[in-house]
Amino acid sequence: MHFINRRIQDRKNCYVTWCPSDTPENYKEEGLFGPNPYTAKSFGYKFNSYGFRCDELNLPSSLPILFMGCSFTEGTGVPNEAVWSYQILEKIKAKTGKDIPYWNFAVGAGGIDTQAFFLSEYGDLIKPRHIIFMRPPWTRRQIVRPPNEVIDWMPGHRGFEHFEPFLIDEQNALFQADRSLCILDLLAEKYNAYIHYTSWSHKHEDSNIEPYIQKYRRFRKINFKFPERVDTGRDNLHPGPLTHKMVADQMWEQDLKHYF
Repeated sequence: MHFINRRIQDRKNCYVTWCPSDTPENYKEEGLFGPNPYTAKSFGYKFNSYGFRCDELNLPSSLPILFMGCSFTEGTGVPNEAVWSYQILEKIKAKTGKDIPYWNFAVGAGGIDTQAFFLSEYGDLIKPRHIIFMRPPWTRRQIVRPPNEVIDWMPGHRGFEHFEPFLIDEQNALFQADRSLCILDLLAEKYNAYIHYTSWSHKHEDSNIEPYIQKYRRFRKINFKFPERVDTGRDNLHPGPLTHKMVADQMWEQDLKHYF
């Protein structure tokens, strides 16, 4: 059976002005940190033939690099060139002199399960040698709605209240997250790749998932702590361009530049 993730299925080869959370209803000229850095028409979202906000997956690359994560890594609320992952790739290209496509499997509301699913489905198309992973909260889960639709669920997700007692159970969540980490680790070994990972979270949940991640030898923790955000994007919710730049600069200088 082939499973379908509507989050990417319904936006293949699309260009849209708005996306979930970055909506006309959420747009305000004045945000939490001052004037909105963008107008309502400053930019839009272009998705490739697989539904990802990145280059096509069939482009040649002498150094295949893949980014993974959730809405922050996908770049909700900011133009593509402002996203921290895009900026990291530009730094890698400048240092190596290589022409490297921008490949990014991140999607809004996605979790560890989501990224394991995407890497298992599409990883063979690019065979990444480096995977840079801004790990989402491990409490986010994937479930299947018959007959074959994959749902990315997160706490507070409307419409699945009858599943809540099971989905919010911490032991079940950690068990499923561990299986997805195992899938990611095995796929990284298949591609002879390492997963450079960090988290955007300041919460205690890091201490819960970290022992599970440390079991797997293809995961390498980035020497980086997510800074306090200093602005918001167009949606007045997600981090804005200044925060993205801080993340890219600090992650590169403190760690990633030594691996390229």
